[in-house]
Amino acid sequence: MPYICDGLSVGVLIFDDADRLLMITRAKAPVGIAPVAGHVKDEHPDWTHQDAAVAEADEEVGLKVSPAGLVEVYARWRPNRCGAEIPDPSLGHDWRVYRAEEWSGSVTRAEAEVKDVDWYSAERVQELADRTIAYAHGQIEEADWQKSPGLEPVWLDILTKVRRRSDPRQTIIRVPDQRDLDAVADLYTAAR
Repeated sequence: MPYICDGLSVGVLIFDDADRLLMITRAKAPVGIAPVAGHVKDEHPDWTHQDAAVAEADEEVGLKVSPAGLVEVYARWRPNRCGAEIPDPSLGHDWRVYRAEEWSGSVTRAEAEVKDVDWYSAERVQELADRTIAYAHGQIEEADWQKSPGLEPVWLDILTKVRRRSDPRQTIIRVPDQRDLDAVADLYTAAR
């Protein structure tokens, strides 16, 4: 049976005590490094975005997040494609992104979905964003991107709008040039 997109996505921002963001390198499409994320109703039609956030954290990185400790930091529709064989008719996703204020457990990766998992400093997340921008402008070859990706393109857009936990005056990443954001948007809206 083909995988059908539900048009609903969730993301979970998990920070450690050093204010590093937990991110995964995806083992399947879309290529890139990103926070924990997934579809909402793909396996459980009655789930909410919050239910899916709890499940994705456990499924992808083995961490238990408290539903009561999830703080919504982003809610917006994005025209991003996913790895589903049959896309949602909207050709995008209704995103909800949460910051997990309470979590427990030891990080373990789900081998089927995750190539690697690590904690990333704010500087390293910005470097990944800069790599994605370079790729969007054709400065990185496809083979090099596949081998060593930057930030998953839709996450570049999201993290330019989410405030830092340690300094709410700043967003997690900075992309001051709208042309860069437009080039990256072309990556996640194109059928690849």
